[in-house]
Amino acid sequence: EARALLGRLEYQRGNYAAALQVFRGIDIQSLMPKMTKSVIELEFQQERDVQ
Repeated sequence: EARALLGRLEYQRGNYAAALQVFRGIDIQSLMPKMTKSVIELEFQQERDVQ
C-alpha cells in the first residue's frame, strides 16, 4: 500500500519515470484480494448512502 501511495505521489509530481519504477515493484496478484474486498465494501456503502 505504501508503494502504491509513493507511486501516485511521484506521478502527481510529474516524475513519471520514478512512478513507473515504483509501480513495477508492486506484486499485483497479492493485492487482488484486498482490492476486491475494498471495491465490494465501497459498493455496499454507496448503496446504503442512497437509501
